[in-house]
Amino acid sequence: MGAPRAAALFAMVDRLAAQLLALGAGASTQQLSALTTTNLDALRAYLDGVVAYRSGVFEKATPLLERAVQLDSTFALATSALVEANDWQPATVDMDRVRRLAWQYRERLAPRDQLLLSLRLGSHYPRETLWQVRIADREAATRTMPDSPEAWYYLGDALFHYGYLADISDPLPRARQAFEQAFHLDSLYGGPITHLQSLALVRHDTTAARLWLRRMTALGGDIRFRLQAEWGTAAMTRNARRVDSLLAAIDSVPAALIAPLPFILPFDSVLRAHSHDILESVRRRAVGEDRMGMMQIQLISLSNRGRPREANAWFDSLRSARAPRYVLESIAIMSAVFEGDTVALDALSGSPQAGWAGVRVRLTRILLRGDSAAADTVLRTLRTRTDSLTADQQRSRHVLDAWAAVQAGRPTAAQVVTEADSALRGVEVGAEPLNFIVAQLLEQLGRNEDALRVVRRRFIALGFSFPIGLAAHFGSMGGWRRGRETAPAPSTRIASTSSCATIPSRRCSRSATAWWRSWRR
Repeated sequence: MGAPRAAALFAMVDRLAAQLLALGAGASTQQLSALTTTNLDALRAYLDGVVAYRSGVFEKATPLLERAVQLDSTFALATSALVEANDWQPATVDMDRVRRLAWQYRERLAPRDQLLLSLRLGSHYPRETLWQVRIADREAATRTMPDSPEAWYYLGDALFHYGYLADISDPLPRARQAFEQAFHLDSLYGGPITHLQSLALVRHDTTAARLWLRRMTALGGDIRFRLQAEWGTAAMTRNARRVDSLLAAIDSVPAALIAPLPFILPFDSVLRAHSHDILESVRRRAVGEDRMGMMQIQLISLSNRGRPREANAWFDSLRSARAPRYVLESIAIMSAVFEGDTVALDALSGSPQAGWAGVRVRLTRILLRGDSAAADTVLRTLRTRTDSLTADQQRSRHVLDAWAAVQAGRPTAAQVVTEADSALRGVEVGAEPLNFIVAQLLEQLGRNEDALRVVRRRFIALGFSFPIGLAAHFGSMGGWRRGRETAPAPSTRIASTSSCATIPSRRCSRSATAWWRSWRR
């Protein structure tokens, strides 16, 4: 047999072996054509990773898929699967590169898998895809392939985490319907099961919480999410014996696993009562990146409990630990806007990066001080650079335009504020303080329901970590929704939204809890 014929035969054997491996692991016949790799080690890692991912064992899935991509970076199914798994368990490889590779080799995927990749990356990739667009795309995907549990899961996931961000009025019931449809199509799919348990916690549905916790346990999914589900269910059902047993074992659990616990049910009295013990356990044992994450958790927790001086001490620790600029900037802005505390903001304002990279810091300082002259200067600069502005700077310009129009009492103020509101809809990163400012402007114009809608964008179901000032702002604005109080006058607007910084935290907690319960219904 000649060398060319032998090589062809070996290649054919490799392809056949790959297809047999894939079929044995449950791959669909449509996916066989996308098995473009002949690297059997890469294929085995990919198949094992997919099995782990579908079972909800995310801490195993991501490393396996990473290995598959490292062995064959042109393996389109593996890069696409890693993009998805990374949302559950962060990868250690350069994910920007993985996303580019997935997009570059997307033509190697079957049509259904190409559509799923588009849903994962966003239909406007590599540009930003706003969440209202993502949700519409996912709704369309369920109509295109109604038998796909992935399509229904992706729709539920977007509605659950980002429905309020996209100004959808009833995202959680719709998310539950989508997850239930995904579960109906595949009862062993870990993603929908984990989310249905989380939804039960958010809705305070004790029966469903127990049911889906049993499903998660039977599936043997990721220990992090089972632990959070156990804590949330025990707290919500007031199972004191289970709470005590979980507390007794807390130091035996890796710090990174228990750090998110105080944010599962932020207004639940049981979890709030034990949040100090939980965070202290994290503080004692966290090292490296976990320690930096712990500092952020402590800072946010203290700020939401109305203890800004202690929170500022953790901000100083974060600076000393050389936390990323965007982390420091976001925390400083939110502390200033939501709590009226400008210590951290002032510390950043003199930073070498306080040029256009720090535009949000400058903008926040201007608006907090009511400095019209400085606002006009920044606006003129922004308008001369329209073509070179980043998306974040363009949104900042919209908000500054709106603020200036309201302060000047212009006839067009209502329209300009509406435009700023629209510019922030569906924006996931960096828009929290800007949304707050727009909510204040809407309040000043007497559009209280619109102001509440904008504040509601800041809620991400079981989000980690909950934004600074969430409890304070929900508490101060909740009266409008319930109809038991009148809206505060413009002159008391800032004081009302930052009151948790100066009054006992229990008062803030009661107000926020009442608002939370009213809003959830």
